[in-house]
Amino acid sequence: MSNGMRISLVLAREDNPRLYDELVQFPKGPRRVNRLRMLAYDGLLAQGAPVVRSAPHTFEESHHASVSGVSEDRAKASLELFSEPLSE
Repeated sequence: MSNGMRISLVLAREDNPRLYDELVQFPKGPRRVNRLRMLAYDGLLAQGAPVVRSAPHTFEESHHASVSGVSEDRAKASLELFSEPLSE
């Protein structure tokens, strides 16, 4: 049995317009899933969470495994993407 995790996600634009608009740019399937995975990982790095890794499985994971952190601008962008929407 695999140690993987399977997540089903339903995201309405009204819930988080910025995240929705970012993800809808990619065709559904592996590219969209990898983008969401990368955004979540960058968000964890930006928050300073310790990262426990096994061997990388994708190019993005390999790239992040070779970098100890992310740039300040990228970290801010990731945090902003997942923050609460502005009230109108």
